[in-house]
Amino acid sequence: MIRGPKKSLTDLSAEYVRSIFNYDPVTGKVTWKITLSKRAVAGKPAGYLDDQGRIKVGINDRCYMMHRIIWLWMTGSWPKYEIDHKDEIKSNNKWKNLRAATPSENHRNRGPQKNNTSGYKGVTYVPKRKRWIAGIKLNGYRHNLGSFTSAEEAYAAYCKAAIRLHGKFRKV
Repeated sequence: MIRGPKKSLTDLSAEYVRSIFNYDPVTGKVTWKITLSKRAVAGKPAGYLDDQGRIKVGINDRCYMMHRIIWLWMTGSWPKYEIDHKDEIKSNNKWKNLRAATPSENHRNRGPQKNNTSGYKGVTYVPKRKRWIAGIKLNGYRHNLGSFTSAEEAYAAYCKAAIRLHGKFRKV
């Protein structure tokens, strides 16, 4: 199955986006170039912060994620899949902080899951064996990295594998 943006969310052209927004790639700030409504006033910041920390903007009665609008503004085309924030701050839309990513790549640089009890990404404790297990996923396949006497040892194995397997999208 190929994941990507819904067609309805790629209906704007780069020319139109450039005609209504000003974007500063260094600061990541986007302002309205023209007044479109009471909320979209020329010179004012564009968009709002959603409950997950992302900046969204309404254009022609549709809601768009600002980092996708910025990608269109800068490159002239919509991203094929997703846009990753390198520093993991979802509201930081500086151009140097944004990069195209597949869904799999975008998930690689997340921290530990909420149900993680070890405190380390990729590390699980197995009470029956009284051992810490390290593992990492790549392209839907889980790589078992071994069992260890301490969580720190297991995490060190995870970090080494993340550098090798996840490359620039690693989170260690």
